[in-house]
This record gives sequence, structure tokens and C-alpha cells, in this order.
Amino acid sequence: MGASLTLIIGASGSGKTSSLRYIDPSSTAIITPNSKSLPGMDTNFIPGNNRLMTSDITLIGPSLEKISKEKTNIKLVIIEDLNHFFNARVTSTDFRSKNSGNEAFAKWNDFGADVANNLINSTEKLRDDLDIVVFAHTDVKDDGKVGMKTSGKLLDNTIDIPSYVTCLLHSLIIEEEGKYKYKFLTNSDGYHLAKTPAGMFKDKYIPNDLKLVLDTMKKYQKGDIKAEWID
Repeated sequence: MGASLTLIIGASGSGKTSSLRYIDPSSTAIITPNSKSLPGMDTNFIPGNNRLMTSDITLIGPSLEKISKEKTNIKLVIIEDLNHFFNARVTSTDFRSKNSGNEAFAKWNDFGADVANNLINSTEKLRDDLDIVVFAHTDVKDDGKVGMKTSGKLLDNTIDIPSYVTCLLHSLIIEEEGKYKYKFLTNSDGYHLAKTPAGMFKDKYIPNDLKLVLDTMKKYQKGDIKAEWID
């Protein structure tokens, strides 16, 4: 079966990182692009302990496998800011140098394969009790809807990341009772991309609390929360 894979997308400052506030750092590892700061969380995730800093997407898969085999106390791995990994790839000298002939197209296929092998396919090799949560930014798509930001259509034509996950939450700041609050959208509102299994979450908007999300997912998988089908 392997590890579960969840995608959380949202604009910068919409509450993705702050959703970690109730997560137990002793059973959590985080993979971040280089030395990016984690506001309010830096003391919880220490390099060389439960934090790996790299901008090379090809190191994500091997890192997940090592955590799965050697650090059985870790039950949750956060991949923070996937777009930084994408940007590091497309701005690298090697990638930019392949700009003509077959190489110009092959580099995108290679890029898509690396994303698939290190994010999608790698979960099958991991412990069943391991949760992988990926954070990514958003942008407006050609149809006017807000979805996951990538490195462009050439990568999208190679791999459609959202199609591989069962749970995709969208972090938003919404006005509620005269106050602005950080929320997760659990299913599409017709404009923002989001999806979760039928009945997993009773409300369209839930607090941006990753612990709440993971606990609810586990209850749903055990059958403690019943599926609700829309006819």
C-alpha cells in the first residue's frame, strides 16, 4: 500500500506553514529548499535532526526511503514549498543549456520523470504508517480557475501532480463573522482547486490545522467516518 500522499496548495502567506502548529515535531521530519525560514517553526525543525535542506528534487525520494527504513519514529514528512524545487531545476545551468533540438523537449520529460519517481512512485516503497504532505503555491490557470502552480505547460503535459493525490486542500484567507481567518477548502468551490473523498470532511471550510486533517483522514480510512455519496 505504501505511504499516503496529501497535497496542500495556496498563495504565499495563506497559512500553509502555520498549519503545522499542532504537529508533534518529535515524530515529524521536514524537507525544505535550502535554508528557507519557517516562521514560528524554526526551533521545532533542526537541520541534521528532523530537517533536511536541499533544492535537488532527485534527493527527495532517497530521503523518504531512508526515513522510512531508518527513522521509524517519524510518522509524518512535510515537503515544504515544492515550487522552490521546481525553480531550482529550471534555473540550473544544465537545464538551461539544453535549449535546442531533441534535448529541449527531452529535458521536460526527464523533469517530469524525476517528479514522478521522487514524489508519486516513491510512496509505494514507504511504510504504511507514514504520511507525506506536500506544500505548493498556486496560480490562475487558462480556464480562470486557481490551481497548483508548476513550471509551465511543458511540465504539466508530462505529469499532472494533482491527479495523483486523493486529498488536495486549498489554503485560503476568508472573512468569517467580520474577521479574516485561515482556512482549508476541502472541495472545489468552482474557482479554487480542492478535492477530498465524499464525506471525509463535513464542512467546505475547516481550520488550517494539519493535525486535524491527518486525524480525520485516519478515521475515514478506518471506517469511523462514513462515505457520503452525492446522487
